[in-house]
Amino acid sequence: MKKPIIAMSGLKDGNMSFQYNSQRTGSIFETRKNRSCFLDGLGIPENKVFYMDPRHSTRIRQVGNGHLKIRSEYTDIMGITCDGLYTTQKNIALAFTPADCMPIFFWNKKVIALVHAGRKGMAEALPLKMLFMLQEKGLVDAKNPLKIQMGHHIRTCCYKFPVKHFWEWGYKFTNMAPQGGDIFTVSLYWRLKYILANHHILGGGAAMCTCCAKDKKRNFKFFSHTRSNNDRFPGNHPEGRNMAIIMAREEDN
Repeated sequence: MKKPIIAMSGLKDGNMSFQYNSQRTGSIFETRKNRSCFLDGLGIPENKVFYMDPRHSTRIRQVGNGHLKIRSEYTDIMGITCDGLYTTQKNIALAFTPADCMPIFFWNKKVIALVHAGRKGMAEALPLKMLFMLQEKGLVDAKNPLKIQMGHHIRTCCYKFPVKHFWEWGYKFTNMAPQGGDIFTVSLYWRLKYILANHHILGGGAAMCTCCAKDKKRNFKFFSHTRSNNDRFPGNHPEGRNMAIIMAREEDN
């Protein structure tokens, strides 16, 4: 089995979210153009993409060819309300538009899945819930182990919180690192490794920090909600969203 199409856009591709378009990041028409150009470059038809509308929940939905008939402009713009999508059918793409949260891509011969994992989803072990659901559906077994790839997301270098949040959710992150004073940092990467330990999932991959990663010209590579709303990063940093997407093609058997 070949690896499915897995991709994530960046600042150079333009804002991918209708919710966050503005005078700085463009109109709804520019967002459509950005999406169209990005998908064209990947060879993915626009009418084959199902978008998530993440709400930091643990809701998981299945989509397929049968849903294409009822796919509308509303679901194209607003997305399907959930934080995990999966499909067993080829040539169906799953996508959402993250800023700093971690996109997690799963796949094997039977299924592809996409999870939106921020601190809330990680605290509730959403990636593990996706794994259990796929196992219950008979889509993951010893002959068809699940492979995984992490998308770019905010890393420990920039993911900081006041210590007062420790007893709300921080205690679930065994990787917390004190930064002095009343600040601690969180690693979504190590939280994912922790909750999926001993479940025989292959892969992982390297990921850049969406908040501070720069290209060779010292330009930021991704949109970042944290950078757009943080005094540590002076200057004009427009609010926008990247796109994370996965699709298994018919010839990927």
